[in-house]
Amino acid sequence: MRWREFLGVAMAAARSVPPDFLMIHLGGNDLTKQTGKSLILEILRDLATWKAQFPDCRVLWSTLIPRQTWWADCDPQKLNRSRKGVNQEVCRAVCREFGAVLGHPEFNVRRTELYRPDGVHLTDVGTELFLRDLRRGLAAELEACGWPGP
Repeated sequence: MRWREFLGVAMAAARSVPPDFLMIHLGGNDLTKQTGKSLILEILRDLATWKAQFPDCRVLWSTLIPRQTWWADCDPQKLNRSRKGVNQEVCRAVCREFGAVLGHPEFNVRRTELYRPDGVHLTDVGTELFLRDLRRGLAAELEACGWPGP
């Protein structure tokens, strides 16, 4: 999925019951098609639109993880730098205006066991690590908001 699809899909899914939380992990695939700056502007615009529609919904932004390679014939170092810039700006805005950030600090392109041979998709080990980060981040956010535990 590309970022341009986010708002339509999210709004359609939220029509029947407004959500309390919205976890987003999206945008990495867009970096081969547009600049980091244009992606940042698009993300922030759409998050503001979302927040106007659902002011009580907390957005949980899952940071874009590094990739060993990118699908387009692009310089992976350049795109990973762009990814870092997107993460930095979006994380700053999310923490200030929309909710919280779920990070993935153990992801590193040198950790080959996390990536399949294509350098883009995650192995089972990488997927488990990614999901663990999401679970921990969501649990911490629920606890901070006073939601009861299991």
